[in-house]
Amino acid sequence: MSVYRLLPLVLLLSLAHGALANGVTVLVEPYPPFVTERSGKISGPYVDSFEMIAQNRGIKTRIVSMPIRRALQFSQQTPDTCVLALNYSASDAEVLIYLSKITPIFIWAYARRDAQVEATSLNDLKNYKVSTVDMAEVRYLLDDAGIKYVPLHINALGLKMLNAKRFDVLLSDVSSELAAREEIAVTRLFTVAQLDRWLACNPKTDSATQAVLREALKEGLFSEETRAIWVSYGMGDYYKKVRNEWSPISKSH
Repeated sequence: MSVYRLLPLVLLLSLAHGALANGVTVLVEPYPPFVTERSGKISGPYVDSFEMIAQNRGIKTRIVSMPIRRALQFSQQTPDTCVLALNYSASDAEVLIYLSKITPIFIWAYARRDAQVEATSLNDLKNYKVSTVDMAEVRYLLDDAGIKYVPLHINALGLKMLNAKRFDVLLSDVSSELAAREEIAVTRLFTVAQLDRWLACNPKTDSATQAVLREALKEGLFSEETRAIWVSYGMGDYYKKVRNEWSPISKSH
């Protein structure tokens, strides 16, 4: 059960009146394996990396699990409140400050290793049964290419459904390392898209805190100081891939 569901609305709203001194309340939606929640405890490389970066600079954090739509509504009304790992939206940018890119999201096309799937681009998928992570940017690409598809309602089940032959090709941000840990034999066909996720904050968040976080997050959640965190979650290779390929990092070197 999420922390959000455990908190009655009146208590949740009290967060607005109990702002941390020199700190922020950070709302985040569970997003395995990057953000996980077990027995009310929120963890994962996104959360742990952000907490380390903030706390190393004297910024206190209160992490709260909350569905993304509710997080958007709450953060728009509450000073010193931010949303972690938010997709960019022009409409949300009118009411929130998109402070910094924190992570890329790579969308890959996968097939079962024993399947006869030959594809190197979206156009090659027209003759296959396709399922995709339910993200607006990816749906737009598929619609534009004239690809028929079924959106996944639960992203975490995508690999298992692919393995069960529910479809031929899966478009997902799940890494091949995770597939290997789950003992699902897949082939990564090609990269569909790279998207960015942000830290976005209420405009009335303390200006000094904003400045410190903006500077500290120039390399997102993939600075050298977070390396050990990613390795501890068995995602060292993913960390290296982002360090090598993500433009905010390569431009800063």
